[in-house]
Amino acid sequence: MNLESLRREDIMELADSAQIFHQGEEYYESGAVYNFSASGATIAAQVRSETGSYTVKIDGSAGSLQIYCSYPYKGRVCPHAIAVLLYYLNSKELNSKQLNGKELEAIDVEYIADPLEQTLEKMTQQELLGLVLQLSREKNEVRRALLASVPIPPARILQQPRQEQKVNEFKSAIERLFDNLLYEEDYRDAIENGSANYSDLLDVFEAAKVFNPLDQLEIFGYAIALGNETLEEQPVSTLEIEKAISLFAETLALLSLSTEDKQDYFNVLLEILDWTMSSYGNVAAAIEQALEVICTAPEDYRYLIHLFESSRYRQRYQLIPRYYIKLGEDEQYLRDRYSRLETEADYMELAEYWQLKGDREKHLQTLEAWLARILEQEREASRAWYDCYPTAAMESLAIWPALTEIYQNQQQHHNLSKVLVTLAKNQLVTAKLYGQIEAIAVPLGQWPELQEILIERAAENPEELAKIFIEERDWEAAIELAYQNIDSETVPVLVADSIKAYYPEASIDIYQELVQQHIDRESKGKYRITADYADAIKFIYLELLQDGDSWQKYKESAKITAAQEP
Repeated sequence: MNLESLRREDIMELADSAQIFHQGEEYYESGAVYNFSASGATIAAQVRSETGSYTVKIDGSAGSLQIYCSYPYKGRVCPHAIAVLLYYLNSKELNSKQLNGKELEAIDVEYIADPLEQTLEKMTQQELLGLVLQLSREKNEVRRALLASVPIPPARILQQPRQEQKVNEFKSAIERLFDNLLYEEDYRDAIENGSANYSDLLDVFEAAKVFNPLDQLEIFGYAIALGNETLEEQPVSTLEIEKAISLFAETLALLSLSTEDKQDYFNVLLEILDWTMSSYGNVAAAIEQALEVICTAPEDYRYLIHLFESSRYRQRYQLIPRYYIKLGEDEQYLRDRYSRLETEADYMELAEYWQLKGDREKHLQTLEAWLARILEQEREASRAWYDCYPTAAMESLAIWPALTEIYQNQQQHHNLSKVLVTLAKNQLVTAKLYGQIEAIAVPLGQWPELQEILIERAAENPEELAKIFIEERDWEAAIELAYQNIDSETVPVLVADSIKAYYPEASIDIYQELVQQHIDRESKGKYRITADYADAIKFIYLELLQDGDSWQKYKESAKITAAQEP
């Protein structure tokens, strides 16, 4: 999914639920989106809501949409981001249809392309160069594309003279940009009166990449420090901070320093891991990656091991063994790893080590050691697993599919059954996991016991439980669940849509309940939302039941207006 081909259906799919989409639509339609800007594959805007004003940034340059919102939302895509995407989509459609207020006919792109190509082909090399340079100065997206497409030789970068004045100008620009995030009201005033003249941080970084490396380090280091100061005052996007860390490391690598000369930089990066910003976004991961980029010699890794052994960084026990692998010191790696086997990630890393070494027996033993650890914890627990979350439930649980595959291939049914029982009790249950366990457990005669556990665990996530009931065609359970979660809308809509071909009257009842809720609430977006639900009711009455009279009676009794009717 990318911005160029974005459709309304894509935005609906991105939203965590129908309710989130409609809330975002309400924000868009009420004019809550402001300070909107789109440059190339990036979008930035702000959205007013009942709880405050929030910054939204969307980056589609990687082929998929990376979405950030300063609102502390626990899901994937919040209603503020939905509002900005709708604003972008509708403004793009408007721009494609209008020019000076007049509708345009469809334009034949080839009709324009041929004369353009012919003109460019007749230009001299100097004229083309002048055009490219002019566009790169005037258009940020052109400059970014050139910097991304034209690799500048490191030798040429190293030859650049120091530019103290330019560096100070860039640092001032970076400071203003971070201030904008803290003082949004002042920034809005500057936009309205035309005094604002700020570049995007990524533009500043791209421009700095052609400076002398020592100047670059000063600029990127300044951005990292200001990013931390900003996050100490309020949560903001960390994407720019992570980019500055990445560029800082890449620039440092250009200098080909000795380990002794790198030590101060290693010390600074480890110090940053204790800063406030390292607990936000992927900043800590960006620093870990930066350390890997800077390390170019065995002495570098040994120095890092020394630093991390006295560090308080919580991930140090994952990094130190990794560094031993880089050094090729297998014995030290094994001593360190076996002394610190705590999480599933630790066991999985060790299992993968043995797999790479071709030792199948130790690979399996390591996976089974984790299973034994979970079973021991289960025996010691004072209550059932599905009443409390073990540490394992919060991790990726990559060991389970690995063990399942091995036991299936070796037809070790007893061990396979043991894995499935443990998995059912520990994993966060989804409809997909439910189906996977069912396919394996039925032939083993373990399904009745496991199904009961899975259904009870899935109840913690009503949407997944609804998907399970629908897949199992347990329509009565699905309908009951829909009414239990009628306020959430996501579950009722999912159930109503799934049962309409089997129980059309029950589907109508659910949709009618949802329509009435929005009418009673008199919410801002009731017309749009009730129109969606009324459309579903109308389809069932007219297409499935062939009952136009009942549709007319319902429409009149529910007082659905022309604005609401599809």
